[in-house]
Amino acid sequence: MAAGKAKKKKELKHRLSMRVIAGVVLVVCGILFVKTYQVNRQIDAYKTQEEDLKSKISDADDEKKDIEDKISYMKSKEYIEEQAREKLGLVFDNEIIFKKKD
Repeated sequence: MAAGKAKKKKELKHRLSMRVIAGVVLVVCGILFVKTYQVNRQIDAYKTQEEDLKSKISDADDEKKDIEDKISYMKSKEYIEEQAREKLGLVFDNEIIFKKKD
């Protein structure tokens, strides 16, 4: 009879320890689930930020090309002649200027 009680007590301790272990495992799984969710949200935020930065880089590259094209044009003989005509009123020796009377 004492052996039966001891066996029952041992079985009760075993069940209790299994429940404690199962509880700990569930808590750990819950923590892992929450952390995984948070990391996935952070990854999504980083992806969005990456797309925004790529877009800004593309815009900056386009602007850089426009500036380089403008610089190239400003170094050309055509631009210099245009500015001399517009700003300084200069003309070539063989040109005749016609002005409209008001």
